[in-house]
Amino acid sequence: KDYEIKDNEKIEMKHLYLSWKGFQRFCMSSSLFHMRKSEMEQMVYQDMTRPLCDYFINTSQNTYLIGNQITSDSSIDGYIRALTGGCRCVELDCWDGPDGDPIIYHGWTLTSKLLLKDVLMDAIKPYS
Repeated sequence: KDYEIKDNEKIEMKHLYLSWKGFQRFCMSSSLFHMRKSEMEQMVYQDMTRPLCDYFINTSQNTYLIGNQITSDSSIDGYIRALTGGCRCVELDCWDGPDGDPIIYHGWTLTSKLLLKDVLMDAIKPYS
C-alpha cells in the first residue's frame, strides 16, 4: 500500500528499474529494521522506580521524512522504524488537509503529505 498522497493521479512508468527515491524508500523500509533480540524487547533491565526526569527517553523529530526537510518524500515506515527501535515519543506534524482530514507534513515546504489517520492506524496503534 502506498501511503503518500499524490498531487497528480496519473503516474507514467518510463523505466523498469528502481529510481533513487525508490531505492531510498526500500533502504529505509521497516522490513530492514526488524533485527532485534527478542530477549531485550521482553525484558525490563533497568530500575524503573525513579522519577521520569531521571531517564533517557528515545524521541524522534521529522520521523516521517525520508530525506531532507525541504523536498523529500514522507513515509509511514519512518514511524514504524522509530517505534520498533525503541522510540517512545514521535512528532506528528499535523496540518489541516484539503478535504478537512488532518495531514502530516513539514509545513510550508515541498515535502509530500501523509494522512494522519493512516499514520495512526498503520503505525502508531500497532507498533506503540
